[in-house]
Amino acid sequence: MRQIRLRPRARQDLEQIWSYSLENFGEQRATDYVEAIRATLALLQKNPGLARNAEGGRPGLMKYRVGSHVLYLHIAGQSIDVVRILHGRMDFPQHL
Repeated sequence: MRQIRLRPRARQDLEQIWSYSLENFGEQRATDYVEAIRATLALLQKNPGLARNAEGGRPGLMKYRVGSHVLYLHIAGQSIDVVRILHGRMDFPQHL
């Protein structure tokens, strides 16, 4: 099974998603949303072929949508490096 690695900016993104969700939607919804992101990472760990090419991004950059956010990742060998977790409305090339 592939190893999931959250890059520092992806960790920061996840913390910001938690904080925003907590402030705007409450603790339960914030927890549920972050858990949905983590469950999606587990799904990609088992089925990396579900991710799609991120057009306009760096070569080899893949993406997968979860809720209002998009996971940007590189799949190489036995690892999946999560580069960023950005809101779907963001112009992602500027934030990578």
